[in-house]
Amino acid sequence: MPDTKNVSTKLMICEAFEKLLETNPTSQVTVKKITDACSLTRQTFYNNFRDIYDLIFWMHDYKSKGLASFAESKDFVEALTITLKTMTERKRIYMQIVKIEGQNSFASSFLESRIEFTKNFIGKSRLNDELLFSIRFYWTGVSALLIEWVQNNMEPSPEIIAQYFYNCLPPAVKKFYE
Repeated sequence: MPDTKNVSTKLMICEAFEKLLETNPTSQVTVKKITDACSLTRQTFYNNFRDIYDLIFWMHDYKSKGLASFAESKDFVEALTITLKTMTERKRIYMQIVKIEGQNSFASSFLESRIEFTKNFIGKSRLNDELLFSIRFYWTGVSALLIEWVQNNMEPSPEIIAQYFYNCLPPAVKKFYE
C-alpha cells in the first residue's frame, strides 16, 4: 500500500511544477522554483525525487493511469489508450517535456520503464536474446513515435495510435498480450 503522505507530498510538488510550466519553459524550472512555489524545502524535494526528470516521469506514470489499467485488465490497447488520452488532456505539459533530450529525458525514461515492465510481464525466465531484442526494438520505435506524435499536435487520436502500436508488436512479444 502506497504511503499516502509521501504521495500527497509528491502531488504537491507535481502541482507546483505544472503551475510553473504554465509560464516558464521546462529549461527554466528549477528545484528551487518548485520548492518555493509549494513552500517545501529542497530536502523534501530530494526525499521524494532524484531530480526534475524523476519528477516528470513519476508525474506521467501517476497521472496517466495506463500501467494501473493494464495491471487490472491486461488489455494492451485499452491501457495505452488511457495513457495517450491523459497525454492529450495535458497536452501543454507534454509539448514541453518531450523537448528535453538526453539520458534522463522523458523519452529515455519511458523507453527504459516500458522495456522493464514488458520483461517483468513476460517473465524473466521466458526471456532469450531474440525476445529481448524484439522488446527493445519495439519500445525504441514506440518511444520515438510517441515523441513525434506529441510534437505533431497529437494527431491521429489516442485510440488510433494505440491500435497502431498494438498492431506493430513483434509476433514473439505480441503472443504474451493476446
